[in-house]
Amino acid sequence: AQLPIYKYVPYGSLEEVMPYLIRRAQENSAVGASIAKEASSVMVEIRRRMLGRAKTQPQTGTTTASEAAANNSS
Repeated sequence: AQLPIYKYVPYGSLEEVMPYLIRRAQENSAVGASIAKEASSVMVEIRRRMLGRAKTQPQTGTTTASEAAANNSS
């Protein structure tokens, strides 16, 4: 599905457009930090799910953390 794309360019004297451009740059950097935090959370969840899957389908020669704890407690 194609989405419409809108582009706009602020125009005017440097004194008129600089406050706007600075504000937009600050907003974009805040969004970037939020995206980085979200990406980190997604990677943690992916790792958690992959390790969880390893419990039911262990790879040859590997031991999950819960398997190691169970082996140590016996």
